[in-house]
Amino acid sequence: MHAKRPLRHRLGDANIEQLVEQYRLGATGAQLAARFGISLSSVKRLLNERGARHAPKLTARQIDAVFASYRSGVGPRELSRRYAVTERTIKYFLQKHGVQRQRA
Repeated sequence: MHAKRPLRHRLGDANIEQLVEQYRLGATGAQLAARFGISLSSVKRLLNERGARHAPKLTARQIDAVFASYRSGVGPRELSRRYAVTERTIKYFLQKHGVQRQRA
């Protein structure tokens, strides 16, 4: 029995870059694990090592509309329903762009 080669050698740089790009375009970790024949934990490790994040699921125009709605009193939960994203996504964009959080 011989030791497994490191993941980066088994996949190769080109496949790793393809995995990262597919993730950035919206593929889930589970989809990528199945597609590349590796474990979900390996996918997560590769993505983390490369600082990969999903592409925003909102357009710039939608983000501006989220800010305007939020400032007029619409909460993150309602905004997440309107734009079909998670409440966490809404809060991320608000924080990233320095929008002051409303008090409940």
